[in-house]
Amino acid sequence: ELSGRYRCALVIGAGNILRGSSLSTALGVRTRAAHYAGMTATLVNGIVLSDLLTQAGCKNSIVSALSMPAVAHEMGLPALDKIIESSDSTPIFTGGIGTPYVTTDTTAVVRALQLEARFVLKLTNVDGIFSADPRKDSSAERIPTISYDEYLKQQLAAIDATAVIMARENKLPILVAKHRASQPISGIINSIHSAS
Repeated sequence: ELSGRYRCALVIGAGNILRGSSLSTALGVRTRAAHYAGMTATLVNGIVLSDLLTQAGCKNSIVSALSMPAVAHEMGLPALDKIIESSDSTPIFTGGIGTPYVTTDTTAVVRALQLEARFVLKLTNVDGIFSADPRKDSSAERIPTISYDEYLKQQLAAIDATAVIMARENKLPILVAKHRASQPISGIINSIHSAS
């Protein structure tokens, strides 16, 4: 559905499987080990997504910041060059950035910059950026657009602050939308562009 107007790359998280912070709290796993477990879990999601896309006729390739040659291409300049040259294949980035203490948000910004992407689209479980978590605070107000500096000043939590700072330094827009299985990604992008 995107191939006609957009080229996209996917950065996969693994919150549906485990979160490093929860693993540390629940089992006492040290933070660095918990983060590696979380990065490894993104490979599981990447393998599943890759197979589903393949079955749907979407050519794709898994790229991992963690070495896993049996299932993924290793992240590096050769992989990036191949992705940029292959306009008919969607890359699925897994393994985070390959080091602990870096969020999926920051990984997405890094990958976008490496691919010279026009923007980052974060699909999450709330529809945009709010003044507070709307799942916990019924008075939370949706913020249609916000500058990088104002976002950081208000200490909002929809996007990791490191990702926002990196995006600001490189003038990379970040769009935030709720993931809906019934709505095509192209529709989400078009609706956000129309609103802004």
